Amino acid sequence: MRKLYLFSFMALAAASVSAAPQVLEVTKSAEGLSIGTPGTEITASAGRISLGEALSSESASTTGRHRLPSLGSPETATDWTSIGEGTYLEDLLTIYSDVPANQMWTVDVETSASNPGWYRFLPYASGPVAELLGSGDTQNYLYINASDPDKVYGLDFTAFNSFPMSNYVPESEWPISADEAGYGTLVDGCISFGTRTWLIGTSQGYTWTTENTGLKLYLPGAEVKDYSISLSAEDWCGTDNQVNFSINAGSDIASIKAVLIGGEYPMNEGNAAYVAQKGQELSTSGTLRATASEHGINSLLYVGLDADGNLQSQDVVYFFGDYEDDADWQSIGTGKFTEGIYAANYDIDNETMDVTVEESISQPGRYRIVNPYIGHSRLGENCYSDETHGHKHYIYIDATVADRVFIEASPLGVYGPYGPGAVNSYGAKYAGTEVEDQAKEAGYFGTFNAETRTITYPDNKILLGELEYQNGAFLAGNTGTQLVLPDMGGVNDIIADDNSNAPVEYFNLQGVRVANPSAGQLVIRRQGSEVTKTIIR
Repeated sequence: MRKLYLFSFMALAAASVSAAPQVLEVTKSAEGLSIGTPGTEITASAGRISLGEALSSESASTTGRHRLPSLGSPETATDWTSIGEGTYLEDLLTIYSDVPANQMWTVDVETSASNPGWYRFLPYASGPVAELLGSGDTQNYLYINASDPDKVYGLDFTAFNSFPMSNYVPESEWPISADEAGYGTLVDGCISFGTRTWLIGTSQGYTWTTENTGLKLYLPGAEVKDYSISLSAEDWCGTDNQVNFSINAGSDIASIKAVLIGGEYPMNEGNAAYVAQKGQELSTSGTLRATASEHGINSLLYVGLDADGNLQSQDVVYFFGDYEDDADWQSIGTGKFTEGIYAANYDIDNETMDVTVEESISQPGRYRIVNPYIGHSRLGENCYSDETHGHKHYIYIDATVADRVFIEASPLGVYGPYGPGAVNSYGAKYAGTEVEDQAKEAGYFGTFNAETRTITYPDNKILLGELEYQNGAFLAGNTGTQLVLPDMGGVNDIIADDNSNAPVEYFNLQGVRVANPSAGQLVIRRQGSEVTKTIIR
């Protein structure tokens, strides 16, 4: 069962920095970086639970995509023989709260003469995971085809007869092209799969695993390398829109490169290659300071390179900037917010709270809930106050298009079971992009009912990130989330008799007031009650 633990505010104090941090420059152009394609999202969440809880609860699944082995397949071969002890780097069950990343242990590796290029081993017959569960899995082999060293893949298997694993490749019947596939490689005796190349089955469906290092198998005799790398922060947002990150790199990482850019960009093969080629070089230890370049979510993509300049590891961390002009927001009263985000991830009920709602003056239909969790019966006492954190926190909702409502990515101002929380949504990822229509078809947006003044959002399309869980990865999980806006009593229907004498104001597309817009700039023009988009001539 999923549990909710309340944490002390003692954890909220920021750690002091003993040495001057490195400063990461902002990348101005996103040309060459990709945002992904709607419809390829893996929407299920494994839930914030321990491995033991998953094994004993409904979250553990005995059904998966594993097919019965055909005659003549490696799984039916009888000539498997040991070639000695290899070393396995685990990153499959690390989605659970009590399975740390970067754990390695020895495994017996076998090959088959009738299946050249294939290997098999029992990843959990021994080692820390077996010790955690009190017994090893001596039945379920992981079969790997490395006959093509540039296109290595593994067969589906079910660890402990409860956790279905699947390599994200066409050979496992995922409906994707080879370019999208999560193939591994075999180089210098090391079979290596990158991050987000494997999935794990839960009661809700499949979700990404291998979020940290990717899994590796060092074959017998191969030199074991530590190419782990992580950038970690204590919060999603900071003073003056600056966040400090601690740099942790394995002993065999020779250099780190990073790219900081406004917006949300995932780490994938193409983006990793871009960062390796164009990224700013950093020290492999110490502290890094990043300043958000725009309001909302910002991406810090980073890669680790070996001594020969080869890309060995990669990941992305997100953080937030607050460049909203508070003068552009006005309170419209008290609304009703039904919380279904934490409720979907923990053993708590949906809760409806009275919340203060504000609306943007320059962008009517864009709303924000002020300090949304301050009145929550379970999480309210672990919310940041305006004084302790220096600013308010919001859930931003763009309902300017009634059938394309989306929740913008933003920190929530609540310190939950796994640290500070932040919200995101699939709709926010693709709104305003060239693939927005595809996102609409995929059901990523919410809706606004003007008659009842109710904003609703589809289940499992809102994402929750917690900094201490999978390094802040956003995982899908919401149910019954909605906001009933305050009754305006007809105020919105009042039209000024004459706008011609009202002063003209300009705002950029993020809602920030612009005193002197330049020629050719696309802005929002407001005069009295009239709000239009225009290009300055």
